Amino acid sequence: MTKPPVALILFSNDLDNYLPNIETERKIIEEALEHYDDSNRLKVITRTSISIDELFRLFNRYSGRIVLLHFAGHADGQGLQFNQTIANTITGKAEGIAKLIKREVENGILKFVFLNGCSTLEQVKGLKDVGVSSIIATNYPINDSEAIQFAKQFYRTWAKSDDTVTAFDEPLTTIQQAFNTAIAYLKTLYTVRITDKTRGFVFNIVEFDTKLAWELFTEKPNLTLKFDIVEPNSQKKMTKEEILKLIRTNLPKALASIDEILGDENATFNDYKREFLNKPYNFSLDEFRSRLKLFVKWEM
Repeated sequence: MTKPPVALILFSNDLDNYLPNIETERKIIEEALEHYDDSNRLKVITRTSISIDELFRLFNRYSGRIVLLHFAGHADGQGLQFNQTIANTITGKAEGIAKLIKREVENGILKFVFLNGCSTLEQVKGLKDVGVSSIIATNYPINDSEAIQFAKQFYRTWAKSDDTVTAFDEPLTTIQQAFNTAIAYLKTLYTVRITDKTRGFVFNIVEFDTKLAWELFTEKPNLTLKFDIVEPNSQKKMTKEEILKLIRTNLPKALASIDEILGDENATFNDYKREFLNKPYNFSLDEFRSRLKLFVKWEM
């Protein structure tokens, strides 16, 4: 069975500064892309209250298959807000996120990042530097209601979801066409920008001019949602010796390689994954590497 490319659609929120439209945005994007998911053209994975640990787990779990990353929630030029728990938040630094994304650009198929939070423009350079070819970011704090309207129109247009009978017929809609349509839609809806809830960390801005916040940076304006489907046997799986070497040099990639071979069927390896993800208070990286090497030598 073929493995489709993965679209990660991620959301965070803050009970102390709640964004009421986050759940609506999740549903809208899922609906816009569901015919791609149903036809095995994309595997659409959504997460609400996303944590940094869960972000890294998803990148490890679907390494080599992630083609699209959408984030919505509080943000600024220095990072994105993640949930530690449903009630507590933490800022994930832009530099670290860009390095995580770099792995998927260089060793995978990641093409597009959409940061639907406030004032994410400063993050664009870091994403360009790691090779992301298409990015949507914002120039200043954005209105929560406008954010979902923009995302709705962008994904519905790009995926041609209003006419699923002909959605996959050529010509497909390009990312530039979808972006232009979403901008036109907002300009039709709004003339004066008055904020009520914003997706940034600073909330004292009352009014903006009529220039819209979203901006598309792309080297490939003709990019469509037609991505290559990953065949499970199209890439040679790593040997035991290669995995043992990776345990020393790149532990997350080693775990991802083992996961590709064993999947979720091996209970012992599932315990290793949980331990590495949660890192209990007495966790020792050297000791973990030693135990994992023994597991690979004797169980694989």
